Amino acid sequence: MRARHAFRAAIPMSIALGLAAPAIGATAQESPGAAVRGSQAPTADALVRALEKLMYPDARTTLRLRFRSSEGRDEQYEMVCYTRERNGKIIVRMAAPAEQIGNDILMLDQNVWTYDRAANRVIKVASNQSFGGTGFSYGDVVRLNFSSNYDAALEGETPDTYLLELTAKHRNAPYYRIALTVAKRGGWPVSGTYYAQSGSVVKEITYSDIRDTGFGRKPVTLTVRTPLDPGSVNVMSVVREESKDLPDRIFNKRNLETRLEEKL
Repeated sequence: MRARHAFRAAIPMSIALGLAAPAIGATAQESPGAAVRGSQAPTADALVRALEKLMYPDARTTLRLRFRSSEGRDEQYEMVCYTRERNGKIIVRMAAPAEQIGNDILMLDQNVWTYDRAANRVIKVASNQSFGGTGFSYGDVVRLNFSSNYDAALEGETPDTYLLELTAKHRNAPYYRIALTVAKRGGWPVSGTYYAQSGSVVKEITYSDIRDTGFGRKPVTLTVRTPLDPGSVNVMSVVREESKDLPDRIFNKRNLETRLEEKL
């Protein structure tokens, strides 16, 4: 099956080091987020649907995750994600480092499963569990969508943004509550504060480096700050994204080992 769009981007050094970077992107096609603009404020659900259409196309996406702890631990991961239904179904194939190849991840029906290559078995993991000790959770890595996991309410707006309050629908959601800021022009996420049920802040995520991946202009870099390690750097960037119409039959635990999507 031939890809229809492709996107490549190098990670700017300033992003890799956790520093602010200017938004980049030439004039591109109108983004799906443009549909929410109008004389009246859209509903929270409409904002979330437009955001997900923009951020989570049916695609084969290569991601690069950089983690540097305050103690000096420095790691980089690369993964290939196969997604459909606005990230309602996701397979993540680990491509680097070498020792992680084969330890792949499946998200299906709000449940996250990982294939343990050494044990040769599939294990269910909590979506809020830390991925490899980084500031990202498994839910962040599979990029769980908001609409399947949270009820949305429009809490307010500024001249440039809408302020959304997302509350978990079920116990499998990685966070109890999210305060999400969405750009009025473009419809992409700008920043989010992620809370535990106790009310404590679990992490803060900023979305930056605006580019056109072939699906409309959107942020391709996520930077996480966590109170557990305030000095750490946690950055995830889209390296390549190409449209892919993936069949439903590949999204199951058995395929974590058989890898049918690579034959399509």
